[in-house]
Amino acid sequence: MTNGLYSKIMNPRDAAKYLKISISEIYGLIEKGKFPYVKIEGRIKIPKEEMLDYFFPDLKNIRKEETSNNDLMTKKELSKYLSMSMNGINEIINDIPSVAIKDKKFYSKIDVNNFIMSKTKY
Repeated sequence: MTNGLYSKIMNPRDAAKYLKISISEIYGLIEKGKFPYVKIEGRIKIPKEEMLDYFFPDLKNIRKEETSNNDLMTKKELSKYLSMSMNGINEIINDIPSVAIKDKKFYSKIDVNNFIMSKTKY
């Protein structure tokens, strides 16, 4: 399963490395309320799609095309996708819609991304 260009949640250090800016610049943007983030398990996580939209607003059309993909994930895949422990996943899993297929629950990337965006602070 591919995650695509925009489907990753990053920590501030990874975001700084990805953007080739200092980690203090990332925290400065967060503190000024100019940069989206969400706290998961007490740690700051930055939705890559929102981060790229902030720095490169012209990429929004590309993002719309990519997010039309409705891939399904298991709970284990969801943990990897969000870079979270299974304990953290268990805390939020009831807030994300699921689909049961052959007695196994699956979660769509769109529903997961919508959940994360609903928790994102600006």
